[in-house]
Amino acid sequence: MNKICTFDIMFDMDLQKADIQDSYFLGKTKPYYFYNSLYKYASEITFALGYFSKTAFCVGAENLLHFVENGGRFNFICNDKLFLEDVTAIESGYRLRKTRAVSLNDLNQIFQIYGEDKDFRRFSFKCLSYLIALNRLEIKVVKTNRLVHFKTGFARDDMGNTVAFTGSVNYTLQAMLYNYEQLETYCSWKGEAFQSRIENIVQAIDNLWSEKNAELPLITGTEIAQYIREKYPVENIEELKLEFKIISNELNKVSSHTHTR
Repeated sequence: MNKICTFDIMFDMDLQKADIQDSYFLGKTKPYYFYNSLYKYASEITFALGYFSKTAFCVGAENLLHFVENGGRFNFICNDKLFLEDVTAIESGYRLRKTRAVSLNDLNQIFQIYGEDKDFRRFSFKCLSYLIALNRLEIKVVKTNRLVHFKTGFARDDMGNTVAFTGSVNYTLQAMLYNYEQLETYCSWKGEAFQSRIENIVQAIDNLWSEKNAELPLITGTEIAQYIREKYPVENIEELKLEFKIISNELNKVSSHTHTR
């Protein structure tokens, strides 16, 4: 059996040690390679997105576990087009946070189980819920009738390094493994040429996160579930089935590729 285990050799939280390309497009520079690098060396990752899906946690789960065990933290801003199963996981996480009923050991255990049974639906649901419960993930939803189409973000480490990024990639498994996507990165240690772009991306997202932009009000916590269930009371079941079929197929491809290397 292939188990997801804790790391015997821990990476330094230093983004300069990551193999970060200037551009991600096809082949060995598909965007999910970039996210795996961030999981290894970043201490905080912030996204402003069009779409978010918990199933993205299934990509690079070992490196994601390392990120969490080293105290890593996610921040997500996205639109309100969420699957109701994701909404339920978010609601569960914020309720569990209040009761302090989840420990890091509980989170570690779901990674171990996923390494054995490969049940991506159960793993991704509990992963999202537990990350929120443990204050390792915050999510804010833009409250608007218009489509939020951001696909940008930044990561920081404990050494003062920053990587900003922008492109076509949402934080979904389909975007990482199935779609043809593109991503550009800007690293603070690669020279002055990138500094203004990094500062612009970080400032824009920080302003949005702190709700300094009145045009895009945000909601968080259990309010997310209430708002989305009222706005979208019925889920498109056929669309959900198609999503799960694509996810299952792509995860099987990744697993087969890993075992034949």
